[in-house]
Amino acid sequence: MTTPHHVPFLTKVERPSLGIGVPLRHLLLVELERAGAAGLSLTALRHAVEARGFRLDGHAGKTLSGALRTELRRGRVTRIRRGHYALGELPRTTRWRAHNTVRALVGGEPLAEVPEAVGRPAATNDQ
Repeated sequence: MTTPHHVPFLTKVERPSLGIGVPLRHLLLVELERAGAAGLSLTALRHAVEARGFRLDGHAGKTLSGALRTELRRGRVTRIRRGHYALGELPRTTRWRAHNTVRALVGGEPLAEVPEAVGRPAATNDQ
């Protein structure tokens, strides 16, 4: 029998899932960009996703490697060795989209334009 003031105990905080699509791939690209040339392992990438407050569906390593495989084919990610990846050639527009996606995921405002720090040169009014 429960009392009117009984609140069930929650043993696990439910985190939103990123699924296997574009949001996950964009988050991975941003994390690899932050890591630099040294790259990150699948374990470090999993921890980075979880640190942002998201969970991975299914087997985490397979979900991540599947997402990275797509980016490998497009040249945006390079495989350093088994289970370790680094950022490859990332076009400015893709970089901008990835940063906007991550900002939207974590609750920030999307960027109207690509700032210089993300890789786009500042606009000039030379006419």
